[in-house]
Amino acid sequence: MEKLKGLWIDEGTPISNSERLLKINLNQIIIANKVDELVAVHNYSKEK
Repeated sequence: MEKLKGLWIDEGTPISNSERLLKINLNQIIIANKVDELVAVHNYSKEK
């Protein structure tokens, strides 16, 4: 299997770079939200 543009999954299905970037951005947003939640919970428990 050759990697030319983007990623290839399963049976050599190509993913365009824009789709890959979209997925990466979504993952970063999800991670950022989780970090924000953890910080909020941490700060809340510190105030108690």
